[in-house]
Amino acid sequence: MADYGSLVSNLSGLLSSDPAGSTAARPPAFAPQATPRSSERLAILGDDVVATSLRARAEAAGWSVDSVTLFPGQAGGEGPGLGEQCVLAVSRATVVAITTPATSHNTLSVLLRDCVPADAIVLLVPGQTGGALEIAHSLRGTGEGPTVAELSWRPWASLGAAAVVDVPAIPLATVPAEAAPAVAGRLAPLFDAVPVLSALWTGLHAPDLILRTIPSLLAAGVPDHGTPGRSLGEILSRQAARGMVTALELDRLAVAEAFDLDLPPLVEWLAATLGTPAVRLEVALGPLADIQVPEVTDPYWLADLAPSGLAPLCALADRVGVQARTARGLLRLAEAMLGNDYELGGRSAEAMGLAASRQPTAMAA
Repeated sequence: MADYGSLVSNLSGLLSSDPAGSTAARPPAFAPQATPRSSERLAILGDDVVATSLRARAEAAGWSVDSVTLFPGQAGGEGPGLGEQCVLAVSRATVVAITTPATSHNTLSVLLRDCVPADAIVLLVPGQTGGALEIAHSLRGTGEGPTVAELSWRPWASLGAAAVVDVPAIPLATVPAEAAPAVAGRLAPLFDAVPVLSALWTGLHAPDLILRTIPSLLAAGVPDHGTPGRSLGEILSRQAARGMVTALELDRLAVAEAFDLDLPPLVEWLAATLGTPAVRLEVALGPLADIQVPEVTDPYWLADLAPSGLAPLCALADRVGVQARTARGLLRLAEAMLGNDYELGGRSAEAMGLAASRQPTAMAA
C-alpha cells in the first residue's frame, strides 16, 4: 500500500513533475472501443450543475433529452406527477442519467425496475461508494436487465472561485463489467471517461469520500465555521485536519488493497488528472488541511456521504477483515449528529450483492 504520509510531505515534488509521464495514478483500464450514436435519447433525473451540463452536451450532439427535476430528498415518487414524469422519461430513454444525491439511488431503482428498457444504460453521476453495485443488484438480480454504469466523480469540477472545468479521464465502470468500453464510447459526447475493470474500483476511488466527508461533518457540527471558503486548517489545527484526512485515506487504500485493487492515493490521482500549475490542485484538494468547507453548509453533504460513502466503506472493510477505525469512528459520529443508524439504513454488503461471497456477485452478472 502506498505511503500516504510521504506523498503529503513531498507534494511539491509531485506537482512539479510531468503528470503525463506518470502511470501510477491511472486506473487499470480496458482498451477504448465503440463509437457514439447520434440517435440516443437521454433521460436526466436531477437538478444541479451536472444535470445542466449533461443536457447541454447531449443536445449539442443531437440527442433527444427529457429532464425530470428532482431536488435533494426527492426520488421520483414524491410531489405532484413526479412519478409519472420519471416513468415516461425513463421508458423511452436509451440512457438514464441520475444526478440526484446517492441516498435517492435505491428508491429510484425501485421506480426504474418496471419501466427502464432492458437495453438501456443507467448512469450514476457519480455513484459514490457502491452505487453501481447497489443499483445493479436491484435491477439485475438474476443477471438480466439494463447496463448499470457509474462515474467515480463528477465530470465537471468547480475549483474554488474559478469557472467550472472539465475533469479529463474520469473513471467509469459498468455492471456487467465487460460493457464498460462500449458504454464509455457511447457516452463520449457527454464527457471524457476511462473504462475501468470493476465497479468496486470506482466505488473505492470516489473522491468525495475524502474531499467532502470530514469538511461536511465539521460544517454540520460547528455552524459558526460552516462558511464556504473556510478550510479545515481554519477550523482545526493544520496538524489535526491533516491527520483526520490522511487516516481516512489510509482506510480507503487498505480496503482497496485487501480486494487486490491497485488504487492510487487521491492526491496523486488529482495531480495527474488536473495537472499543473500547482494552483489548480491547491484549490481542488487543499492540500489536505486546506480542503474547503462545502458550499452547502447544512447537513446535506453529510446526510448523503454517511450512508453512501462511510457506511459502504465500512461494509466492504468487514468483508475483507480491515479495521478501518477512522471510517467507523466518523460513521458513528455522523450517526449521532444526524440521528440515524446507517448500519441499517445505509448501503449494506447485502445491498451491494456482497452477502454470499468476498467479491460482489453483481460484478459477474
